[in-house]
Amino acid sequence: MIAPIKLSLEDVMNLEDEFSVTVGTPTGVLGSSPKKAAIGRSARRGIGFGSSRATSGGKTKIVSHIAEKVGTRKKTVALFFNELFKLAVREARGGAGKFVIPGIGRVVKAHRKARLSSNPQTGERIKIKAKTVVRLRPSKAFMDAILK
Repeated sequence: MIAPIKLSLEDVMNLEDEFSVTVGTPTGVLGSSPKKAAIGRSARRGIGFGSSRATSGGKTKIVSHIAEKVGTRKKTVALFFNELFKLAVREARGGAGKFVIPGIGRVVKAHRKARLSSNPQTGERIKIKAKTVVRLRPSKAFMDAILK
């Protein structure tokens, strides 16, 4: 069974970039292959095996698992995820601001109103500006399956 994926918004936006850049490290460039570059970037972010931030092992592990279960090539599964990501971004940016992944949940673009809050250190009242955020809302079936 695959563990849940914990990604920040930055990680989601950079998924496509992970396979087209070479990553430099203090000891030099990890390599020119896209796979080595992705591994280097994941290592810098603390994502992957043995990390305290993420427990799933990342995209590579998920792609390998699905390719094995479905009986297809890893490259095909990776292409599917890339296209799903592009479609989700295009639909969520659109007028409705929603994208549904059947059985898992939906991505919703939501607007937060401006509000007053307080600085926890000084107690001073501060204004927080209005902004648009992305929410991931799990489906009822998905939540029931996880919580049972």
